[in-house]
Amino acid sequence: MILCNSKRFEFLKYVRERVFNFLTMNVYFPFCKAVYSGQGKAIDLFTLTDMPINSLGERTSRFLKQNKLVPMPGYEAHDMKHTLLGFPANMKGEISMQYFEFGNGNRSLPVITVMFFGTLFMPEEYKEYLYQFQRGKGAKDLSRIDLKEFAAVSIYQLEKQWKL
Repeated sequence: MILCNSKRFEFLKYVRERVFNFLTMNVYFPFCKAVYSGQGKAIDLFTLTDMPINSLGERTSRFLKQNKLVPMPGYEAHDMKHTLLGFPANMKGEISMQYFEFGNGNRSLPVITVMFFGTLFMPEEYKEYLYQFQRGKGAKDLSRIDLKEFAAVSIYQLEKQWKL
């Protein structure tokens, strides 16, 4: 039996999300961990939760809890970037964040890889990707900033100061 177009599309979206998640968890994260591990001190969820209200750390704690995620040592800055830039913890959010990063000057292999495969997986979001690329170009270069050092700072102050 052939599925109708909408059911087929929903099935394909489900499959691509599963494949993307598999690649993220089994290729991207292990690669990043091997390359970037040991950069700075890890911050646990309890420390983030105890940060001032609406600080980058406290908002990251909420982001992790809402998405039922456990902070992974070495990825705190990545989670903080999701929070600071407003990207959801899903395939579109991850791909969009990498386009922002590329526009912001980050030309690393992980960024380029996610952009490449993400565009193949979700080409219908190209306008969003272009918008995020331009947004990244207009923002302060975040690649040289250790976001963990700003965990106690108001997220609103950082957005304004860094033109996000």
